[in-house]
Amino acid sequence: PSGNGHGNARALAKVYGALAGGGEIDGVRLLSQQQVERAAVPVATGQDETLGVPTHRTLGFMRRFAEFNDVRPASSYGHAGAGGSQGFADSDRKLGFGYAMNQMDSPSPDEQRPPTGGMDLRGQRLVAEFLARQASGGGLGMSDPLSIGGAFMADVGAGLFVPFMTHGAGFIAIVLAMLARGKPLWVLLGAALFGASLALTTALQVAGLNIPTDIVQMLPFAMVIVVLVLFARHSYLPPALGLPYHRGER
Repeated sequence: PSGNGHGNARALAKVYGALAGGGEIDGVRLLSQQQVERAAVPVATGQDETLGVPTHRTLGFMRRFAEFNDVRPASSYGHAGAGGSQGFADSDRKLGFGYAMNQMDSPSPDEQRPPTGGMDLRGQRLVAEFLARQASGGGLGMSDPLSIGGAFMADVGAGLFVPFMTHGAGFIAIVLAMLARGKPLWVLLGAALFGASLALTTALQVAGLNIPTDIVQMLPFAMVIVVLVLFARHSYLPPALGLPYHRGER
């Protein structure tokens, strides 16, 4: 018997999050604790005659491919998908993980992953980076400004994470990157300008002025339009913007 499923990375992570959470997610129990514990126990180890590589299987899942430098936690279990995608659960970390690509991919000769059934190198790097940061207490390096920005909005701005919490701030970041053209001072000045406009939005709401909420919330984006009109005549967008990504071509 076999089965197949279709979904995105968020859906994969949610399914495995239920396993990592002891069989329950969003207040709904999908599996008993006993079933979850059985799902993590290896029941077959050895050469897979179909894949042609050593595998370690549980009841319906795979443990990590240690023979191929798989960076997933030793306690995790999950399953690979076509083209390099993967999902796994790690009960020790209460972690459900999903990885999917916009294009299917076969291993290149220099990749250390199974000929079929293993997460591709980009996914492996993502897992390794996440685990390294978790091990260091969740710290974010200055080399990752996007993570810092997202963490600030969740931890400092709102105190929690909710979907679509950026409310278009990412587009302001794109405009800033376009206008700064790689110059650090311009990045700082632009960030200060746009940051002040975002702070003004909050200040006006707190002050309780008799101004329609829609007008207040549009101020940062009005600022973006004004800046584009004044300074964007000689700016340019990144050459790769809007071009399909084909792995290995650039």
